[in-house]
Amino acid sequence: MRHLRNLAPALVGLLLLPACGGSSGDHEEPLTVLEPGLQTVSYAIGMDLAQQIGGMPGADNQALLLSGLKDRLADKAKLTDEIARDVMQSHHRGVDTPDFASKDFATEDDQRSYALGVAAAGFVKQQFPELDARALAQGMRDKLQGSATLVAADQIPTIVGDYQREQYEKRSATNQAAGQVFLAENAQRDGVQVTESGLQYEILTAGDGPLPKATDTVEVHYLGTLLDGTKFDSSYDRGSPASFALNRVIAGWTEGVQLMPVGSKYKFYVPSNLAYGENGAGPLIGPHATLVFEIELLGILE
Repeated sequence: MRHLRNLAPALVGLLLLPACGGSSGDHEEPLTVLEPGLQTVSYAIGMDLAQQIGGMPGADNQALLLSGLKDRLADKAKLTDEIARDVMQSHHRGVDTPDFASKDFATEDDQRSYALGVAAAGFVKQQFPELDARALAQGMRDKLQGSATLVAADQIPTIVGDYQREQYEKRSATNQAAGQVFLAENAQRDGVQVTESGLQYEILTAGDGPLPKATDTVEVHYLGTLLDGTKFDSSYDRGSPASFALNRVIAGWTEGVQLMPVGSKYKFYVPSNLAYGENGAGPLIGPHATLVFEIELLGILE
Protein backbone atom coordinates (compact mmCIF):
# COMPACT_ATOMS: atom_id res chain seq x y z
CA MET A 1 0.00 0.00 0.00
CA ARG A 2 1.36 3.44 -0.90
CA HIS A 3 1.40 5.78 2.10
CA LEU A 4 -0.17 9.16 1.44
CA ARG A 5 3.03 10.95 2.40
CA ASN A 6 4.68 9.46 -0.65
CA LEU A 7 2.10 11.10 -2.89
CA ALA A 8 3.90 14.34 -3.70
CA PRO A 9 7.24 12.85 -4.83
CA ALA A 10 5.38 10.31 -6.91
CA LEU A 11 3.22 13.04 -8.40
CA VAL A 12 6.29 15.07 -9.32
CA GLY A 13 7.70 12.00 -11.03
CA LEU A 14 4.44 11.48 -12.86
CA LEU A 15 4.39 15.05 -14.09
CA LEU A 16 7.92 14.75 -15.41
CA LEU A 17 7.39 11.57 -17.40
CA PRO A 18 7.63 12.01 -21.16
CA ALA A 19 4.24 12.51 -22.65
CA CYS A 20 3.03 9.28 -24.41
CA GLY A 21 -9.11 30.27 -19.12
CA GLY A 22 -11.37 30.21 -16.44
CA SER A 23 -12.63 27.81 -13.88
CA SER A 24 -15.72 25.70 -14.05
CA GLY A 25 -18.58 26.89 -11.93
CA ASP A 26 -19.03 25.55 -8.42
CA HIS A 27 -22.62 25.99 -7.33
CA GLU A 28 -22.62 23.42 -4.55
CA GLU A 29 -22.98 24.53 -0.97
CA PRO A 30 -19.81 23.75 0.98
CA LEU A 31 -19.87 20.76 3.28
CA THR A 32 -20.10 21.67 6.96
CA VAL A 33 -20.16 18.13 8.35
CA LEU A 34 -18.47 15.08 6.89
CA GLU A 35 -20.05 11.66 6.78
CA PRO A 36 -17.83 8.92 8.23
CA GLY A 37 -16.05 6.76 5.68
CA LEU A 38 -15.41 7.76 2.09
CA GLN A 39 -16.42 11.41 2.44
CA THR A 40 -14.08 11.97 5.38
CA VAL A 41 -11.26 10.06 3.69
CA SER A 42 -11.68 12.04 0.46
CA TYR A 43 -11.61 15.36 2.31
CA ALA A 44 -8.46 14.31 4.18
CA ILE A 45 -6.77 13.30 0.92
CA GLY A 46 -7.65 16.70 -0.56
CA MET A 47 -6.12 18.47 2.42
CA ASP A 48 -2.93 16.50 2.25
CA LEU A 49 -2.67 16.88 -1.51
CA ALA A 50 -2.95 20.67 -1.11
CA GLN A 51 -0.17 20.61 1.45
CA GLN A 52 2.08 18.55 -0.80
CA ILE A 53 1.63 20.46 -4.07
CA GLY A 54 1.00 23.95 -2.69
CA GLY A 55 4.42 25.17 -3.81
CA MET A 56 4.44 23.58 -7.25
CA PRO A 57 4.21 25.61 -10.49
CA GLY A 58 0.56 26.43 -11.19
CA ALA A 59 -0.66 26.13 -7.61
CA ASP A 60 -0.98 29.91 -7.25
CA ASN A 61 -4.13 30.02 -9.42
CA GLN A 62 -6.38 28.07 -7.09
CA ALA A 63 -9.51 28.50 -9.18
CA LEU A 64 -7.98 26.87 -12.26
CA LEU A 65 -6.13 24.27 -10.21
CA LEU A 66 -9.40 23.18 -8.58
CA SER A 67 -11.20 23.34 -11.91
CA GLY A 68 -8.69 20.93 -13.45
CA LEU A 69 -8.94 18.66 -10.43
CA LYS A 70 -12.72 18.49 -10.47
CA ASP A 71 -12.97 18.13 -14.24
CA ARG A 72 -10.52 15.21 -14.22
CA LEU A 73 -12.34 13.53 -11.34
CA ALA A 74 -15.53 13.82 -13.41
CA ASP A 75 -13.73 12.51 -16.56
CA LYS A 76 -14.41 15.70 -18.50
CA ALA A 77 -11.05 17.48 -18.38
CA LYS A 78 -10.09 19.89 -21.15
CA LEU A 79 -6.61 18.32 -21.22
CA THR A 80 -5.68 14.67 -21.43
CA ASP A 81 -3.36 13.23 -18.78
CA GLU A 82 -0.59 13.11 -21.39
CA ILE A 83 -0.96 16.77 -22.31
CA ALA A 84 -1.14 17.78 -18.64
CA ARG A 85 2.16 15.99 -18.01
CA ASP A 86 3.67 17.63 -21.07
CA VAL A 87 2.62 21.08 -19.84
CA MET A 88 4.19 20.51 -16.43
CA GLN A 89 7.31 18.96 -17.94
CA SER A 90 7.81 21.95 -20.25
CA HIS A 91 7.77 24.34 -17.32
CA HIS A 92 10.20 22.18 -15.35
CA ARG A 93 12.62 22.26 -18.27
CA GLY A 94 12.23 26.02 -18.69
CA VAL A 95 10.81 25.84 -22.21
CA ASP A 96 7.57 27.09 -23.70
CA THR A 97 4.63 24.75 -23.78
CA PRO A 98 4.74 23.03 -27.19
CA ASP A 99 2.11 24.30 -29.61
CA PHE A 100 0.25 26.35 -27.00
CA ALA A 101 -2.96 27.45 -28.67
CA SER A 102 -6.10 26.83 -26.70
CA LYS A 103 -9.40 28.68 -26.59
CA ASP A 104 -9.84 27.35 -23.06
CA PHE A 105 -6.93 29.27 -21.51
CA ALA A 106 -5.87 32.89 -21.85
CA THR A 107 -2.24 32.25 -20.99
CA GLU A 108 0.23 29.44 -20.57
CA ASP A 109 0.21 30.09 -16.82
CA ASP A 110 -3.54 29.47 -16.79
CA GLN A 111 -3.07 26.25 -18.70
CA ARG A 112 -0.32 25.19 -16.29
CA SER A 113 -2.57 25.68 -13.26
CA TYR A 114 -5.35 23.69 -14.84
CA ALA A 115 -2.87 21.00 -15.91
CA LEU A 116 -1.59 20.63 -12.35
CA GLY A 117 -5.13 19.95 -11.18
CA VAL A 118 -5.66 17.39 -13.94
CA ALA A 119 -2.39 15.61 -13.20
CA ALA A 120 -3.03 15.57 -9.45
CA ALA A 121 -6.51 14.12 -9.89
CA GLY A 122 -5.29 11.51 -12.34
CA PHE A 123 -2.66 10.34 -9.89
CA VAL A 124 -5.05 10.25 -6.94
CA LYS A 125 -7.60 8.26 -8.95
CA GLN A 126 -4.95 5.62 -9.61
CA GLN A 127 -4.27 5.25 -5.91
CA PHE A 128 -7.84 5.67 -4.68
CA PRO A 129 -10.29 4.55 -7.40
CA GLU A 130 -13.32 5.30 -5.22
CA LEU A 131 -13.45 8.90 -4.07
CA ASP A 132 -15.99 11.55 -3.16
CA ALA A 133 -14.97 14.23 -5.65
CA ARG A 134 -16.85 17.01 -3.90
CA ALA A 135 -15.24 16.30 -0.53
CA LEU A 136 -11.77 15.91 -2.03
CA ALA A 137 -12.02 19.24 -3.87
CA GLN A 138 -13.28 21.03 -0.76
CA GLY A 139 -10.50 19.56 1.35
CA MET A 140 -7.97 20.88 -1.12
CA ARG A 141 -9.68 24.26 -1.40
CA ASP A 142 -10.01 24.76 2.37
CA LYS A 143 -6.34 23.93 2.90
CA LEU A 144 -5.10 26.09 0.01
CA GLN A 145 -7.17 29.06 1.15
CA GLY A 146 -6.21 28.69 4.80
CA SER A 147 -9.81 28.23 5.84
CA ALA A 148 -10.93 26.28 8.88
CA THR A 149 -10.82 22.59 7.95
CA LEU A 150 -13.25 19.81 8.83
CA VAL A 151 -10.43 17.40 9.62
CA ALA A 152 -7.45 18.08 11.88
CA ALA A 153 -4.17 17.76 10.03
CA ASP A 154 -2.76 15.31 12.57
CA GLN A 155 -5.69 12.96 11.93
CA ILE A 156 -4.95 12.52 8.23
CA PRO A 157 -2.43 9.63 8.48
CA THR A 158 -4.79 7.62 10.68
CA ILE A 159 -7.88 8.33 8.58
CA VAL A 160 -6.24 7.47 5.28
CA GLY A 161 -4.18 4.58 6.66
CA ASP A 162 -7.25 2.89 8.14
CA TYR A 163 -9.11 3.32 4.85
CA GLN A 164 -6.22 1.89 2.84
CA ARG A 165 -6.03 -1.16 5.10
CA GLU A 166 -9.77 -1.73 4.83
CA GLN A 167 -9.70 -1.44 1.05
CA TYR A 168 -6.67 -3.71 0.83
CA GLU A 169 -8.39 -6.42 2.88
CA LYS A 170 -11.55 -6.22 0.78
CA ARG A 171 -9.67 -6.32 -2.50
CA SER A 172 -7.45 -9.13 -1.29
CA ALA A 173 -10.40 -11.29 -0.23
CA THR A 174 -12.24 -10.62 -3.50
CA ASN A 175 -9.21 -11.49 -5.62
CA GLN A 176 -8.47 -14.66 -3.66
CA ALA A 177 -12.03 -15.93 -4.00
CA ALA A 178 -12.23 -15.07 -7.70
CA GLY A 179 -8.89 -16.76 -8.40
CA GLN A 180 -9.83 -19.96 -6.60
CA VAL A 181 -13.12 -20.28 -8.46
CA PHE A 182 -11.56 -19.49 -11.83
CA LEU A 183 -8.65 -21.87 -11.48
CA ALA A 184 -10.85 -24.74 -10.29
CA GLU A 185 -13.14 -24.35 -13.29
CA ASN A 186 -10.37 -23.63 -15.77
CA ALA A 187 -8.49 -26.79 -14.80
CA GLN A 188 -11.40 -28.86 -16.11
CA ARG A 189 -11.28 -27.40 -19.63
CA ASP A 190 -9.96 -29.51 -22.47
CA GLY A 191 -6.38 -28.63 -23.35
CA VAL A 192 -5.53 -27.01 -20.02
CA GLN A 193 -2.62 -28.64 -18.20
CA VAL A 194 -1.79 -28.14 -14.52
CA THR A 195 1.69 -28.44 -13.05
CA GLU A 196 2.56 -29.59 -9.55
CA SER A 197 2.90 -25.97 -8.40
CA GLY A 198 -0.62 -25.14 -9.59
CA LEU A 199 0.44 -23.25 -12.71
CA GLN A 200 -2.03 -23.82 -15.54
CA TYR A 201 -1.28 -23.53 -19.24
CA GLU A 202 -2.49 -24.41 -22.69
CA ILE A 203 -0.53 -24.65 -25.92
CA LEU A 204 -1.70 -22.20 -28.57
CA THR A 205 1.17 -22.85 -31.00
CA ALA A 206 3.63 -25.71 -30.62
CA GLY A 207 7.24 -24.87 -31.44
CA ASP A 208 10.10 -27.25 -32.11
CA GLY A 209 13.09 -25.24 -30.90
CA PRO A 210 15.23 -25.75 -27.81
CA LEU A 211 13.88 -25.39 -24.27
CA PRO A 212 15.27 -22.52 -22.19
CA LYS A 213 16.79 -23.00 -18.74
CA ALA A 214 16.07 -20.92 -15.65
CA THR A 215 19.45 -19.20 -16.05
CA ASP A 216 18.76 -18.17 -19.66
CA THR A 217 17.67 -14.80 -20.97
CA VAL A 218 14.80 -15.11 -23.42
CA GLU A 219 13.20 -12.89 -26.03
CA VAL A 220 9.41 -12.91 -25.93
CA HIS A 221 6.25 -11.21 -27.01
CA TYR A 222 3.56 -11.26 -24.37
CA LEU A 223 0.19 -9.97 -23.25
CA GLY A 224 -0.79 -9.80 -19.58
CA THR A 225 -4.37 -9.47 -18.38
CA LEU A 226 -6.45 -9.80 -15.25
CA LEU A 227 -9.22 -12.39 -15.00
CA ASP A 228 -11.77 -9.85 -16.20
CA GLY A 229 -9.72 -9.18 -19.34
CA THR A 230 -8.19 -5.89 -18.19
CA LYS A 231 -4.84 -5.49 -19.92
CA PHE A 232 -1.98 -4.41 -17.66
CA ASP A 233 1.01 -5.01 -19.94
CA SER A 234 1.76 -5.88 -23.56
CA SER A 235 4.94 -6.01 -25.59
CA TYR A 236 2.72 -6.11 -28.67
CA ASP A 237 1.38 -2.66 -27.83
CA ARG A 238 4.93 -1.34 -27.47
CA GLY A 239 5.78 -2.70 -30.89
CA SER A 240 8.89 -4.63 -29.91
CA PRO A 241 9.73 -7.89 -28.09
CA ALA A 242 10.99 -7.91 -24.53
CA SER A 243 13.92 -9.81 -23.05
CA PHE A 244 14.01 -11.25 -19.53
CA ALA A 245 16.35 -13.34 -17.45
CA LEU A 246 14.13 -16.22 -16.37
CA ASN A 247 15.51 -16.23 -12.86
CA ARG A 248 14.51 -12.58 -12.37
CA VAL A 249 10.80 -12.71 -13.13
CA ILE A 250 7.75 -13.99 -11.26
CA ALA A 251 7.79 -17.69 -10.41
CA GLY A 252 4.99 -18.45 -12.86
CA TRP A 253 7.11 -17.13 -15.72
CA THR A 254 10.27 -18.88 -14.55
CA GLU A 255 8.48 -22.22 -14.46
CA GLY A 256 6.21 -21.73 -17.44
CA VAL A 257 8.62 -20.43 -20.05
CA GLN A 258 10.94 -23.37 -19.38
CA LEU A 259 8.15 -25.61 -20.67
CA MET A 260 8.13 -23.81 -24.04
CA PRO A 261 10.24 -24.80 -27.03
CA VAL A 262 11.39 -21.78 -29.00
CA GLY A 263 8.73 -20.90 -31.54
CA SER A 264 5.87 -21.78 -29.19
CA LYS A 265 3.01 -19.65 -27.97
CA TYR A 266 1.42 -20.66 -24.65
CA LYS A 267 -1.32 -19.22 -22.50
CA PHE A 268 -0.59 -19.32 -18.78
CA TYR A 269 -2.98 -18.95 -15.86
CA VAL A 270 -0.82 -17.89 -12.93
CA PRO A 271 -2.07 -18.27 -9.34
CA SER A 272 -1.28 -15.31 -7.13
CA ASN A 273 1.36 -17.20 -5.14
CA LEU A 274 3.30 -17.64 -8.40
CA ALA A 275 2.70 -14.01 -9.41
CA TYR A 276 2.80 -10.92 -7.18
CA GLY A 277 1.16 -12.42 -4.10
CA GLU A 278 -0.17 -10.27 -1.29
CA ASN A 279 1.56 -7.10 -2.50
CA GLY A 280 0.20 -6.87 -6.02
CA ALA A 281 1.99 -4.60 -8.50
CA GLY A 282 1.06 -1.11 -9.63
CA PRO A 283 -2.46 0.29 -9.71
CA LEU A 284 -4.00 -2.57 -11.73
CA ILE A 285 -2.61 -5.79 -10.22
CA GLY A 286 -4.17 -6.03 -6.80
CA PRO A 287 -3.20 -8.22 -3.85
CA HIS A 288 -3.62 -11.95 -4.45
CA ALA A 289 -4.55 -11.43 -8.11
CA THR A 290 -4.54 -14.39 -10.48
CA LEU A 291 -3.00 -13.35 -13.80
CA VAL A 292 -3.27 -14.52 -17.41
CA PHE A 293 -0.37 -14.31 -19.85
CA GLU A 294 -0.08 -15.16 -23.52
CA ILE A 295 3.62 -15.66 -24.18
CA GLU A 296 5.34 -16.19 -27.51
CA LEU A 297 8.90 -17.47 -27.11
CA LEU A 298 10.96 -15.97 -29.91
CA GLY A 299 14.42 -17.06 -28.89
CA ILE A 300 17.07 -17.71 -26.29
CA LEU A 301 19.66 -14.94 -26.11
CA GLU A 302 23.36 -15.59 -25.75
